[in-house]
Amino acid sequence: MKAQECTLEKLMQGRLQYVVPSFQQPYNWKDDRWATFLQGVLDTHRRDPGHEIFLGAIVIMPVQSTLSGLQKYLLVDGQQRLITMLALLAALRDIIREQDPRRAETIARAFMLNEREEGGYHYKLLPLPKNRTLFFNSLGGETSAASTAFPAAAFFREELEEEPRLDINAFAEYLSKNFMVVRIELEKDENPYPIFKSLNMLEAPEKPGELDQYVKFASDPRLMALIASGESEQLEFKEGLLARRSDHRLTEKRINGVVRTVAAFMNSYSGGTLLIGVYDDGSIKGINREYRRIDKGKPNWDGYLLHLRNTLRARLGIENPFRFYKITQHKIDNRDVCQIVVKPADAPVYIDKRLYVRSGNQSLEMQGPDLVAYVQNRWK
Repeated sequence: MKAQECTLEKLMQGRLQYVVPSFQQPYNWKDDRWATFLQGVLDTHRRDPGHEIFLGAIVIMPVQSTLSGLQKYLLVDGQQRLITMLALLAALRDIIREQDPRRAETIARAFMLNEREEGGYHYKLLPLPKNRTLFFNSLGGETSAASTAFPAAAFFREELEEEPRLDINAFAEYLSKNFMVVRIELEKDENPYPIFKSLNMLEAPEKPGELDQYVKFASDPRLMALIASGESEQLEFKEGLLARRSDHRLTEKRINGVVRTVAAFMNSYSGGTLLIGVYDDGSIKGINREYRRIDKGKPNWDGYLLHLRNTLRARLGIENPFRFYKITQHKIDNRDVCQIVVKPADAPVYIDKRLYVRSGNQSLEMQGPDLVAYVQNRWK
């Protein structure tokens, strides 16, 4: 574990993303907390423009980097404060944009957005799904209407616009340089639960089942962080290969879905990861019950792995497809999850003469002129 004091500007510096894990509660600060927070910051700025504002500890854990080099961190503790701070900066950015667009973009690049990244990776903080749409609207500056903005950002903007004697540019500069945090970075695979509880025991007593969630997380933090980030252009979840014993049509559909996803990742520019045994909402189903049905003589991971490899080899239209993916087993709460990490292929990968690519969090078939153009551009 490494701890250091730093400014908020330094905490958000570089191409990175903080991911709020799925087992945490959604953002829940309301008007009273926003008002107290904003008034305290304004009073300090007016009284002593050089005074630092200490915002407590932000506990993070590095979990993975994308193929483009963006570093992802699990946000173990500090999501309420960090989301609030970014909402305030987003409100300031929107007010400043009306007078100085270049200054506004500087604020956005420093604290909110990863340039040249698309989809969810475009944002430096990835909250829980419940908060994402409005939060992304405000961070991206795509809306000025209060009804489609993140509530905290809309509140801060309204309050700041009623401060006629406030120098908005000076206030934004003050926040950039004087917001101070203690950045606590855990080691990979370190159990964050004791640290989390020591920082939160006074504010929130432990709830039934909460410890169980952290035990699950501690067993494979990298996988849980990946799941927490949700489906995207480079990540997809599948419940399994098989359906109910009597539903052969649904089983075939699920197998086709797995094969199509792997092919689409191979046809993409950046590859991706498929997790089998995970529901769409990120909860763990596991694949253990499929073992006996796939191979009664070898009802375990080895039998499942052999069946999956044979299926992919038979269906993917490229020689030696295993060159472009790696299949691994993970255990979460005594349930097995199958992870397939896929690299971009060096030639088009067809399934029954059809070519699939990733579009958002879906695998779509390319047709007609779009197909020709994609193949020509992808494999020049």
